[in-house]
Amino acid sequence: MALNLNVFHLFSKFKVLVLVTLFLMVLWTTFSYFVDSRQEISKAKSVMEVFRKVTSLVDSQEETKTKSIANVLVVKSLGPCPALSPYLRGASKLTFKPSVTLEEVQKENPQVAEGRYHPTECSALQHVAILIPHRNREKHLLYLLEHLHPFLQRQQLDYGIYVIHQVRQQGRDVFG
Repeated sequence: MALNLNVFHLFSKFKVLVLVTLFLMVLWTTFSYFVDSRQEISKAKSVMEVFRKVTSLVDSQEETKTKSIANVLVVKSLGPCPALSPYLRGASKLTFKPSVTLEEVQKENPQVAEGRYHPTECSALQHVAILIPHRNREKHLLYLLEHLHPFLQRQQLDYGIYVIHQVRQQGRDVFG
């Protein structure tokens, strides 16, 4: 009987030792994860800063081709857009006019030039490219553009919409 009691105490001490060891391992891995994730976040931030510098250089080169130097200086002096756009609103009711034309879509979105948009009041925090595969559905494309442009502009994004047309080559449909 005394032997069973000693084994029981030894076994219970072993269980406590295992639980304490597991707890310490969990704490150590959690701490390591947070330290590694902070380092990864700082690396990601530095990569994004470099990307933004390169993107702003490319954008400024494109703007100098089309605008005067004074306008480029005004664009560069804008502050960043807020993280949460003040133009956001709830769900939008979608309506589809049967006679929508490309000219109407362009007239409703005068800030969009060649499928590109830049917020005028601030410098966008995000740059977005939207690729639209398309074939023989012009009316659907117009409906999409009619609703997509205002949706993206309310988010204060610097965006470009690229329509990729499907063509027939060697007896099969391909995008090109």
